Amino acid sequence: MTDDDQVARVLRGRADAVPDRIDLAGVRARVITLRRRRRTALAVAVAAAVLAIIIPTTILNRPSASGPVAPPPSPSSTPSPPSPTPSRSPTPQRSPSPWRPQVQHSSSAFAMLPAGAPPRLAYVFGGHTFAAPGKEARPLPAPMDQTVALAPVGDDWLVAGRPGAGGMSSGMGSSGTIALTLLDSALRPVWTRFGADTFAAGDGTIVYFTIGEKPESTGTLHLVGNDGKRLASWAIPFSQVAVPAGIIAGTQVAYTLTTLTGHSLGAWVTRPDAEPVELPMQFAIAATGDLVAGQLHNGCQVVVDIASDAQLWRKCGGFRLGSFSPDGRYLAAWHTATGGEFEVAYVLDARTGRPITDTTKGSPDSFHAMPSGGLTWEDDNHLLIVEDDSLSDDWEVVRMDLAGHLERATGALHDATGNVPFVVATQP
Repeated sequence: MTDDDQVARVLRGRADAVPDRIDLAGVRARVITLRRRRRTALAVAVAAAVLAIIIPTTILNRPSASGPVAPPPSPSSTPSPPSPTPSRSPTPQRSPSPWRPQVQHSSSAFAMLPAGAPPRLAYVFGGHTFAAPGKEARPLPAPMDQTVALAPVGDDWLVAGRPGAGGMSSGMGSSGTIALTLLDSALRPVWTRFGADTFAAGDGTIVYFTIGEKPESTGTLHLVGNDGKRLASWAIPFSQVAVPAGIIAGTQVAYTLTTLTGHSLGAWVTRPDAEPVELPMQFAIAATGDLVAGQLHNGCQVVVDIASDAQLWRKCGGFRLGSFSPDGRYLAAWHTATGGEFEVAYVLDARTGRPITDTTKGSPDSFHAMPSGGLTWEDDNHLLIVEDDSLSDDWEVVRMDLAGHLERATGALHDATGNVPFVVATQP
């Protein structure tokens, strides 16, 4: 069974818990009637990321343990794994042919939006071409391809994804392996952690999960500094996966614990030398300050203040939550009127859930592109949205301000594979 089959099965199971009644208010008629040619492939891929149930391939191939599954042990009761100290001199290995940089082009589908400034954040497009503000685009080192997440770590870059064709290079695994790699400012690999393609990066800290070396061993949830040195770690039974959602107040980590098949065992918050505390939600999506955004068992979206142990608000009927703005005032979200792909991107007040703006306010009536699920805060007042026009198979990154004004931030890429060809770096 392939990864897509596994994810599709998990999503079908969770869909039964989502309310059938959908709120159609404020959604344009064009959103409902537009036929989408990649509905199945893209909806599964995006929902997997938003629901935080991305399961490493190498873990899915393992047999699951029998009997009940316990919460992660306390750090004080389990031995700490070796410190993941990075090496600045990786062992030279055979280098495959370098990637060719991808080229963006103009698109008539997006021409009706005004042109804006390039993104003030770095991004990867076409799977392996890296673009930083004010610098010429250049390819990531081969075989690093199929990038799914990117974040700045001091002067370095943390990249998650799957290696492409070309064999092994600089510690990377073969094609199909899931890897988390730290690159220096010259895009040279510093260290790689296999079996993990999800992470959360805070101000000077990184959290990620890796599998054990043997099936009978434990996995580990790592909290490390920007230099890769361990700050804390939590042992996770090998039959479970810890999916990081965010770092709260420095060293508190919010994460979702799932089984190998993707069944959620609940959301947790833990910090060094303390017992983990379960959150009142099925799984966590994002965290900032004392706020954690997540989803309840009935499919509704919720924001919880862990300092006061209070549920601040919840939304039901087609909403899915994204990330908090850098200052914590706002929360990105998607909405779908049809239960398929995301069709409207929203900015919500993080503490009240009140809608601030959405992508229907600033888009022309004839504009066919829709959010793909890629929402990244450029700063406190601007959201970068990866949009897809399925009529032309063109994609671009669009900028939206708090008034709903839309403008083009990049050129277009043509991609009919169902993959999202733009990955924008997250803010710490």
